[in-house]
Amino acid sequence: MDGEARQGHERAAEEAPSGLAYKLERIPGTRCGWAGPDGRRFAFLSIPMPPSMNNLWINLKGGGRARSEGYKAWVVEACWAIKLAAPCKFAGSVRIDMRFERTNMVSDLDNRIKPILDALQKMEVVENDRQVIDLRARWWLTQGCRIKIEDANAKARTHAGETIPTAVELVDDRDDPSAFLDG
Repeated sequence: MDGEARQGHERAAEEAPSGLAYKLERIPGTRCGWAGPDGRRFAFLSIPMPPSMNNLWINLKGGGRARSEGYKAWVVEACWAIKLAAPCKFAGSVRIDMRFERTNMVSDLDNRIKPILDALQKMEVVENDRQVIDLRARWWLTQGCRIKIEDANAKARTHAGETIPTAVELVDDRDDPSAFLDG
């Protein structure tokens, strides 16, 4: 862990009530699979910016639709990025946080979501995109797309009877979640 990441962990530990800092440990056999002390599992991925929904399909002469060449190329590139990241697999409900590079001011944020969910399903990171029970998408200062997937089946931590939200955040473009603030 580099010095900056260590400072992030120390700061999180100082801010957490009575030593409840949320420490992530790598899941064996994965490159981007992480687990917290309460059993909650996470995956952090970086993939290329998906094409807009407006550019996924082309109309065929005589009727019908087919994937555009740009979409086919993105699917190959995104699936390779997911495969190389070797994330853990999620068998139940998940929460997903997506952060997108804003390449122009006219693009609709919601047009970028579906291709990513389909790629996660194709690569068996999630069994089915119906498993997503909580989804957050936003423009961010990043390159491409950053994704955090969280197991929604694990019990949330509590302190004095109140749920402590998971605050593992995608702070910057580093792939190592130990560099992210957690608390």
